[in-house]
Parts: sequence; structure tokens; C-alpha cells
Amino acid sequence: QMSNLISELLEFRKLEQNHKTLQISQQDITPFLKEIYFSFVDYAHLRNIHYDFQLSETPTLCWFDSQLLEKVFFNLLSNAFKYTPDGKGIQVSLDRLDEGFTITVRDEGRGIAPEKIEKIFNRFETLGTPKNSLSTGIGLSLVQELVQLLHGNIQVTSSPENGSTFTVSLPGTSSVYQRD
Repeated sequence: QMSNLISELLEFRKLEQNHKTLQISQQDITPFLKEIYFSFVDYAHLRNIHYDFQLSETPTLCWFDSQLLEKVFFNLLSNAFKYTPDGKGIQVSLDRLDEGFTITVRDEGRGIAPEKIEKIFNRFETLGTPKNSLSTGIGLSLVQELVQLLHGNIQVTSSPENGSTFTVSLPGTSSVYQRD
């Protein structure tokens, strides 16, 4: 946990000082996401969490930085598992759009109070529960900055006791990165 925290702080530092350069390449995002998905399968099984990945088996070629996107989805899935009780569900889905693609992480966790939704992407903002005292409030802020660096956006919908849905929308072409 300490190692992850240090990595996230260093990542923020690079972003703040504009030392982060994108490594954009065209890749099939389906196997990329499957690899991240499979990283959590054993943990889901251990906790009896119904863990599902919905995507088309046809190739979805997209332009993205695999290291940055990996950090985004490891963080979102880690949070989903942190806040989802045993026996509930987590779903990852990929949708191709005309102008890009969306990746959604949906959980059946405890949800986020309406007054916290606007603040969850603020650095050091936590959900404020003793059970999750290991939370630093850095992860979602980093996720938002990385998604913005990738010329995308992230949205969240949630309600207490009904879970949360994080949707990351990213462009499908390389033209947006030619300015960087």
C-alpha cells in the first residue's frame, strides 16, 4: 500500500510539473482491458463477488497510452472492490462510439452520498468512514488528471446503498494527440 501511495504521489508530481509525456499508440483495447480484468478475477472469487466483463469480441482499435490507462482502470477497479461487499457484483463494459469509446466500471457497493459526488475527484477527499481508513483520497484525483491528459472525461453516478458507476470516455482517433 505504501508503495502504491508513493507511486501515485510521484505521478502527481510529474503531472504538476508537466514532465509526463504521452506514449500514444494504436492498439486493440479489448485484450488490454481483459488483462486488467483478469488481474482481479481471483480476488472476486475469494470474496464471492459476481465479476463480469461485457464487450464485443470484435477488435476495437483505439489510440491510447497503455501505461496511463492501466493506472486509471486498476485504480477504478481497486475502489470498486474496496467498497463492494462480499456477495455483490462488479461489472466492466466497453462500448465503441462513433467519436471514441467508453469504458464503464459499475459496482453494487455502498454508493456515494450526493454531497460527496462533486468532491470525490478532489485531491485528499475521502468518503470518511473508519472502515476504509487506508484511503488517502489521491486515487480518484489521479484518475481524473490522467483521463484529462488522454483528452477524455470521467463521470460518476451513484446513490447510497445502490453502488456507483464510473464512465471513462476517450477519443478514438490520434488527431487529438497531435497537439501534445
